[in-house]
Amino acid sequence: MPESTRKTAKKPKKPTFEQAVERLEEITAALEDGVVSLEDSMELYREGMELTLYCDGILKAVEQEVLLLQKTADGGAELVPFGE
Repeated sequence: MPESTRKTAKKPKKPTFEQAVERLEEITAALEDGVVSLEDSMELYREGMELTLYCDGILKAVEQEVLLLQKTADGGAELVPFGE
């Protein structure tokens, strides 16, 4: 079968940080309401944990990119990595 006609499986698109947080809020509300079955609660819990790890990874990556403007000894300024 030619390469151009072969169907390829698409990877599911990852949500933005904001979309992931919004979904976490929905999951939290559903679990707090207590109206979902035990099986559905466990599935929502798993999804919530995956989203939590995903958001944590994004935050850690962004944290490493954040730069602080720091004053130098001669009165100038320089950019230094966050946390230094």
